[in-house]
Amino acid sequence: MKIVILAATGRIADKLIPKLIDNNDLTLFGHDVTDRLKQYADKAKLINGDLTDEAAVKAAADGQELAVLNFMAGTSIAQHVVNALKQTSCQRLVVTTGHCSPDETNGGKTFANSSLDTTCIYMPWIRDNSGKSDYQVVSDDPQAENDNQVSHEGVARYIADVVKDPSQDLNAEISLKEA
Repeated sequence: MKIVILAATGRIADKLIPKLIDNNDLTLFGHDVTDRLKQYADKAKLINGDLTDEAAVKAAADGQELAVLNFMAGTSIAQHVVNALKQTSCQRLVVTTGHCSPDETNGGKTFANSSLDTTCIYMPWIRDNSGKSDYQVVSDDPQAENDNQVSHEGVARYIADVVKDPSQDLNAEISLKEA
């Protein structure tokens, strides 16, 4: 599958890229990716760019089958990404976001209410916990987020599972917790 990972230098992308690199055609987009992700230069296309630059996001996403946004986007960035993707053939988006601020919640709603085929993952407490990659999909409930946690590895595993079956949680707003 042809996949663009936006904000590819993030913590979840760090766990996701190794899961996808060998069996997919990856484009990695973000700040200083040509330097920060140079270990993937022979296996992926690396593009330095900013999420607020719609032309750059559009260029990176054009021709892709699926986009992953690894960023807690507020309303402004969400709208830039939606505007860019709507101008491309890439209409499937998996995005991690949260409820840490009203702007992040509104950013998630911007993605969810767009015409894109989106899976919005509202993040609970996320932590580094090597070895904990199991996850359970739960409905998005901001009140339950304080009671749930998931590892970066678990989120990456979930996204890799969506790549294998892009119809999974299509047009859904979900959360994850450790299984």
